[in-house]
Amino acid sequence: MNIESHAPGPKEPEKSDLPLELQMSANGLQTGDSGSSAGTSHSLPSVVIPVAFGATVAMWGVGYVSHLEFVTFPRFALLLMILIQVLAGRAAAFRHPRALRAGIATGLLVSTLNLLILASLLREPGEDGESASLASALLPMVGFWVVGGVLGGLGSLWVSSDRELRPFDPPLIFTRIAAAATFLLVVIGGIVTSNEAGLAVPDWPASFEANMFLLPLSKMVSESAIYYEHAHRLFGALVGLTTVALFPFLWVMDRRRWVRGFAAWAVVLVVAQGAMGGLRVVLADNENNIENFWSLVLRVAHGVSGQVFFATLVALAAFVSPNWRTPTIEKTQSFVAERQLTMLLLLISLGQLVLGALVRHIDRAWLIPHIGGAVLVGGLAVWVAVRATTLFPETPQVRGSGVALLFLVITQWLLGFFSLAVTGGDDVREKSNGALQTIVTTMHQAMGALILATVTLHLIGVWRHLRPLDRAVPAR
Repeated sequence: MNIESHAPGPKEPEKSDLPLELQMSANGLQTGDSGSSAGTSHSLPSVVIPVAFGATVAMWGVGYVSHLEFVTFPRFALLLMILIQVLAGRAAAFRHPRALRAGIATGLLVSTLNLLILASLLREPGEDGESASLASALLPMVGFWVVGGVLGGLGSLWVSSDRELRPFDPPLIFTRIAAAATFLLVVIGGIVTSNEAGLAVPDWPASFEANMFLLPLSKMVSESAIYYEHAHRLFGALVGLTTVALFPFLWVMDRRRWVRGFAAWAVVLVVAQGAMGGLRVVLADNENNIENFWSLVLRVAHGVSGQVFFATLVALAAFVSPNWRTPTIEKTQSFVAERQLTMLLLLISLGQLVLGALVRHIDRAWLIPHIGGAVLVGGLAVWVAVRATTLFPETPQVRGSGVALLFLVITQWLLGFFSLAVTGGDDVREKSNGALQTIVTTMHQAMGALILATVTLHLIGVWRHLRPLDRAVPAR
């Protein structure tokens, strides 16, 4: 295997050796009023908000899995969710000087976020068949808040008074939580597609003519298809709320205008993503469970854009990370080749996602082009990964994403063959024939999202950490 010659230049000076202005610029800081509050922060909101959102995402993930038709452990799930809320209070206490206050505040915010789900429990019909009014649900809601605060407070008591505050990078943690929540949503959406459940709830933005957040749980779990689709909508609402909350959070914590703009773009994407999913339902012939041309177009666009949105949040996490703020620069004569190869890989990966969506949503006639695309993407990805691991062993940000890409591509190939084996000659838009088929095809789709995100991360690493031999280090 011939690999382009690599003549590494000297490493750039350490940050401490640079002039003060360049040190500040490397951190996203400026000598004026703009800059980035990068690094450790222990203010109450900067600790509580990321931890509470992270705990909520974890609790929703546990609750979702516990109600799948092939996984049933509701009692254990409840205990696990209680433990997550206690651990969230403990995590906040380790990162704020006033442990009890941080724990209670975290528990209260987790309970507030979980009201998106609690309302469906409180609206369960009574013996007379009528759902409880919102007024009658007020007392249980207050009790729910109290329990949340108590659990968070108990977690804060699980730390010693003479503890050292643990390092905490709020923008990075919150952005990673948003990305993790989005990946879970991609998986949940894949399960919806595998079970052909996208039209199981025939209206939007309402659910069976009820407020989406007030649909009784008994109705939600009455049929597996309804559960898959309605849970997808609820989790989408949580991801949307997380992304919207992330925007002002980064606006306060990071003063770089382009980072703020990128966070705003993420909000636009998540709103568009939700609208496409809803309009797909509205435009379909729900009475006969038939999708027309525009409904199918939106179905494909919704599936592809979800994975693009995930890659966007992964990129945003890279932009607010310490690796971006204080990069290790390696000069190399192969910089242009690495950049071009990775950009090409990103473009054909996007094309491959579209082909995969056409196979999964439209017609298996797209299968042969999709297999050809898999060979092309896989071959180029392996080549990029080998170059990253052999040419840049001293640049972990580039080498690490290369290793991850190699692992993901090999896994994706195996999942692709396995998907063909379990689906056989089944027609598109038919319900999965069992748990195995659902799991395998959903994993194959989710792996595509991980590959796109990893290629995006690798491209960012190449741009940020590699430089031509004759080019200076960028100021930001």
